[in-house]
Amino acid sequence: MGWLQGEVALITGGGSGLGWALVERFLEEGAQVAVLQRSKAKVEALNEHFGGKVLAIEGDVASYADNVRAVNATVERFGKLDCFVGIIMPISSIPLVSSWKKPLTRLWGLIPSRSFSARRLHWMH
Repeated sequence: MGWLQGEVALITGGGSGLGWALVERFLEEGAQVAVLQRSKAKVEALNEHFGGKVLAIEGDVASYADNVRAVNATVERFGKLDCFVGIIMPISSIPLVSSWKKPLTRLWGLIPSRSFSARRLHWMH
C-alpha cells in the first residue's frame, strides 16, 4: 500500500515536466489523480498514456470557471478531493529580454490569485 492510498489529488499543469512526474508518483503511491491542463494535445497524451487512471480536464488555471469545473469534475468522479497541487508556467519559459515585465507579471499574478482560487474551491468540498 502506498503513502497516498485512497487519497484524491488535482494537479494543474500535469501534462509535462514536473507536473507529469507528480502524476506518475501520485499514482504509484496509490492516489487517484485528476489533472487540469491547458493544452488539448497534453490532455490527449495524458489519456493515451494513463488511460482511465487519470481524469484529464482541458482548461486554464488562470480561468476561475475552469478551476470550478476541474474541482467539480474531480469530486464527481472520485467522490472527494484531498490534495491540490498547483504547477504553472516554468521559469525557463519567461523570456529574459526587454519584454520581461509582462510575462513575469502574469506568472506572479497567477500565484496568489488563481492558485488561491483553486485551493479555495478545493476546501469548499
